[in-house]
Amino acid sequence: MTASYPPGGVYPRSVTPGIESHPDRQQKPQPGVYVGLDWFRFTGPEDMHRSRLSRLLQDFSGTKSEQNKGAAYFKEGLLWKPGVLLSWGHCSAICQVDIQGGRLRLMTGDHRVMLFRALMELGMRPTRIDGCIDFVDQGHELYANARASCERDELCSLRSYGDNSRRTVGQRPDRLHLNLGRRDSPVCGRIYDKGLETKTTDTAGRWERLEIEWKGDRVQEVGQRLYSAGEEWAAMLTALVFGAVDFREVTGQTKLDRRPRCDWWARVVAQHGEVLTSPASKSPDLARWVEAFRVTYGRRILEFAAAIGRPSEEVFAWLTGGLEPSDNGGLLVKEFVRVYRNCEPGGTGPGTRS
Repeated sequence: MTASYPPGGVYPRSVTPGIESHPDRQQKPQPGVYVGLDWFRFTGPEDMHRSRLSRLLQDFSGTKSEQNKGAAYFKEGLLWKPGVLLSWGHCSAICQVDIQGGRLRLMTGDHRVMLFRALMELGMRPTRIDGCIDFVDQGHELYANARASCERDELCSLRSYGDNSRRTVGQRPDRLHLNLGRRDSPVCGRIYDKGLETKTTDTAGRWERLEIEWKGDRVQEVGQRLYSAGEEWAAMLTALVFGAVDFREVTGQTKLDRRPRCDWWARVVAQHGEVLTSPASKSPDLARWVEAFRVTYGRRILEFAAAIGRPSEEVFAWLTGGLEPSDNGGLLVKEFVRVYRNCEPGGTGPGTRS
């Protein structure tokens, strides 16, 4: 995978932590620092949202759903593989949507946020949001430094920690995983070696992840901030992740602003105030692009056309008036040309459902 970065700016692409070209095969990203959503869950009244959610998730997934038992405490559900679950039949008459990491790894960072926003606009409420920052070949030794700081009582904001690592008989690290805070609290975190977890490297520290999970009384504010950030969502998510945990020297002072930040952590935060958004699949996928377009813009264009009683082609021409074509589509454009030219005369395009 190649990418060019504009001078002085952040390239707005996406592969979130856990880049994969296929659901069952993960690959180590190129050197850099990446931010993205890694899981989100929404709930809402079943009678108001279930049918609309089913249509949204069907359009978004582009695959047939399977009957499922639903999440814990629910009686029924629909599953779109990989990683999209709609559950209903709760005693509180609510339905729930889980968009899991297995699905999000296949999407660009921008498209993850588009789906997040679509669920917000349906009136659903977020009940869990996971945001993560991946450090690839940055030399921070994040796990080792964080664990040493925790042992020196330098962990702040999250007030407990636990190590869930594993080593071989020869003391070679097989898993490096540090839990920050309690899993049942409104905010908790994890620092772990993603390279070892995915078996993409046998050397510790090459690909490390800082992950924050918001729930309870914190998740609504986080969700609203991400929604309101618009195109600046990456900077907002970065600030939220870095702001959820801190490491400060023990000086006898009780107020955090009177305790200097630990040197290793100060360097991480100062160096990576802005980070890349995470890229998804290596290869372009026209079907996925079409699905994203249909979910985010296609329905709205049709709604505009219906509101004024004009053809959708006319509305699209009005919306794109004065624009010049882009010139960086590369392989995606070639895939479009191939698919379009192979369509039967009179066909309705790749978005058609049988």
